[in-house]
Amino acid sequence: MNACTVSRLALDAGVSVHIVRDSLPRGLLRLVACTPGGYGLFDSAALQRLCFVRAAFEAGIRLDALVRPCQALHAEGLP
Repeated sequence: MNACTVSRLALDAGVSVHIVRDSLPRGLLRLVACTPGGYGLFDSAALQRLCFVRAAFEAGIRLDALVRPCQALHAEGLP
């Protein structure tokens, strides 16, 4: 998967763009780049992470509870 936009990431993960945008300031997702027009771009690791976040949320885990584990994964360079 090449870099993709918020809307493409949301579509591929089966969530709304609002979920993707809400995940950024929480630290659940990271941008890999921005276009000259200012659009955020995501990679395949972001798709994996978003699918994990979605599954955890559907299992009853609050998004706030996922922040620290996701930050630890980011620090280790894991998807």
